[in-house]
Amino acid sequence: MAQKTQRTRKARKTQSGNGANQQLAMVFDLNKCIGCQTCSVACKVLWTRDEGTDYQWWCTVNTQPGRGHPRDYETMGGGYREGVTQPGRRPTRQEWGGGWQFNYEEVLYGGKGQSVFLHPTGEEPQWGPNWDEDQGAGEYPNAYYFYLPRLCNHCTKPACLEACPPAAPCTSANRTASSCATKAAVAATSSAWKPAPTRRSTSTSCAT
Repeated sequence: MAQKTQRTRKARKTQSGNGANQQLAMVFDLNKCIGCQTCSVACKVLWTRDEGTDYQWWCTVNTQPGRGHPRDYETMGGGYREGVTQPGRRPTRQEWGGGWQFNYEEVLYGGKGQSVFLHPTGEEPQWGPNWDEDQGAGEYPNAYYFYLPRLCNHCTKPACLEACPPAAPCTSANRTASSCATKAAVAATSSAWKPAPTRRSTSTSCAT
């Protein structure tokens, strides 16, 4: 027990030295998110559109309650326990899923005219981003669901924030996204990190 306590203290000291006592966050108003995946596509096109990055989706929107993306990601471990990082497991390709492949070359450039049509080719995926869209939980007339954007929080000027049609990411009173992002960054880096509450947080806005 004493050895475990010593390891925990050492890990906390290391994390504190690396700046782990501070946290930067982006605020989303979940009442505005319509699950359109525009943020997902904007991030994908900007950062991971090249060969070999097919499965690198740094921003996705899930329907909650649901299994999420990758499938059942909340059961894959990770996070912190008693201040110490806990390793998770890497999702399989089937759990990650993906999109369908179509015979674009044949239809568009094959010179076969109207004798061919678009159809899926190769292995059919069994999961993908927002696969269980709009399913949620409960039964009629009390069924419910909401959209939950999940993103990396790495960008200084995020493409997802600029692309969002209903302005669900944090915006200031005058709807200037960049100034609000700056305000959020300053507020986050100037305050000590605190563990998130266990209950689901409600939607908030930087304008408040």
